Amino acid sequence: NKGWCFQVIKLENTLNVLEHEVLPNNQTLIEIISPQPATAHQTIQIQLSNAVLGKYEISLYSQIGSKIVTMQSGELLESKSIINLPLSDFNLSKGVYWLSLKVGKETANTKLIIN
Repeated sequence: NKGWCFQVIKLENTLNVLEHEVLPNNQTLIEIISPQPATAHQTIQIQLSNAVLGKYEISLYSQIGSKIVTMQSGELLESKSIINLPLSDFNLSKGVYWLSLKVGKETANTKLIIN
């Protein structure tokens, strides 16, 4: 019941694939993360789909799945919300991370690249 869609970003001599989990009704929780890749001092914007309402939590994980930090949590009261996350608040190193958005029982994971 779940599928995957991919976004390919080609950097100088590397190739990165961003994975977005697709819900059974073919909607994603996360529509856009920008900028992508980001620097550790930027504020990223996460645009959420219409499917996102209610209590949420955004967490950051290492590539091997260890939770690093809960970046933000709260309640979304309107659809098509944009969440701003100042990465400088988290003292992140360059690298590839998993950004996880949990809303109710649904979870979406996408890679976050820090240059």
